[in-house]
Amino acid sequence: MFDFFGVLIQFLLVHVICDFYLQSNRWVEAKKANTYRSPELYLHSLLHGVALSVPVIALGIDWRSAACLVAIVAVSHFVIDLWKVTTAKDDNVSHFIIGQTLHVTVLVAIAFHVADGVTFDAVLQHEKFSDCVMVVFGYLTSILDKLNDTVPLFTRISALNHLPITSYCCDDSP
Repeated sequence: MFDFFGVLIQFLLVHVICDFYLQSNRWVEAKKANTYRSPELYLHSLLHGVALSVPVIALGIDWRSAACLVAIVAVSHFVIDLWKVTTAKDDNVSHFIIGQTLHVTVLVAIAFHVADGVTFDAVLQHEKFSDCVMVVFGYLTSILDKLNDTVPLFTRISALNHLPITSYCCDDSP
């Protein structure tokens, strides 16, 4: 039997790395433009499955279960991202948040499956609960950073120019 948080934290870290650091903006744009015909969609989904195999092997999960978990993550990631790129037109933020919620839900379900017999009360009282909260906080920070990247740089700079920062730190008097 495996520790729920030990499994979930590793799975979330793999997800954050694959979704926010190893996926370039070019891949995202290619997925939007070509949907199911995009090689980047297949590569991105495969990347999630292959990367998940690292903690799965490190945990010592038997090869049949490991193959199923890797396949579930790769296929579910493909389906969720395909849904996202085929349905999101003007409302990208809500589709992005729904997609991330679905990805995390798959990982939580797999972690519950791997940590057979865990209860919700046991999760809340676990010694690693604060560690998991910190990983989730890092995950949310990555999401906010990704959302911040969707606002054009010029708009962010223009907004900063309207702040009265100079009146607090600089004296323009001669």
